[in-house]
Amino acid sequence: MTDIRKVKQSLRTIMRGLRAEAAAKNPAAAINLSAHFIAGLVPKPQAIISGYIQRETEINPEPLMRMLCDKGYGLSLPVILGREDALIFRRYSIGDILAAGAMPDIPEPLTDKPILHPDILIVPLLAFDGRGYRLGYGGGYYDRTINDMRRERDVIAVGLAYACQQIDEVPRGAYDVKLDAVVTETSLMRF
Repeated sequence: MTDIRKVKQSLRTIMRGLRAEAAAKNPAAAINLSAHFIAGLVPKPQAIISGYIQRETEINPEPLMRMLCDKGYGLSLPVILGREDALIFRRYSIGDILAAGAMPDIPEPLTDKPILHPDILIVPLLAFDGRGYRLGYGGGYYDRTINDMRRERDVIAVGLAYACQQIDEVPRGAYDVKLDAVVTETSLMRF
């Protein structure tokens, strides 16, 4: 039997390379993605939306977050509490000072920012499939968080990606959760 962790790790390496190529070739991708999100996903009034800060060659969520802020939606960013914990989310405004958190390469809001409960989670990923499953970075933070939040209330999980990050099937375990949608520079897909 193949070890799913090894399969995922190998796929992560491949997908990082594909994503880097897409980032280099598509400078307007984040703007196009934002237009698809705004046209296809209309958050309820005063919704709280959790974004993320771009790392490596991830598609940049900042243009989308600016558009959402301009439309009056509240923003938040994830905060890592511990290796096995679900994420929490603190209020974020574009331009806020951020600090290194539990993972030094992922900036987080300062601890004086209030904890919020997002209605929509914007989620980074390395790969996704046509059923709504995503390949993340291997920490399980978003899977735990989405699973916990869905037990308490309705929350919409939306992956952001380049179109080339779609694969036939994401290898998954029992702990992997399905997204509600993925938005790319070319389309919005609901699952």
